Amino acid sequence: DATPDTITTPFIITPPISRVDAKSGQTSRIKLGSNAGLAKDK
Repeated sequence: DATPDTITTPFIITPPISRVDAKSGQTSRIKLGSNAGLAKDK
């Protein structure tokens, strides 16, 4: 169990915070920030 400020992930999601109104949608992008957290044998 870790707190949100100590977790590191290789992915970046933009926009980080967005408001989605009723009967509408929102597009988010997921990017690979660095290869450091990924397995080397995959």
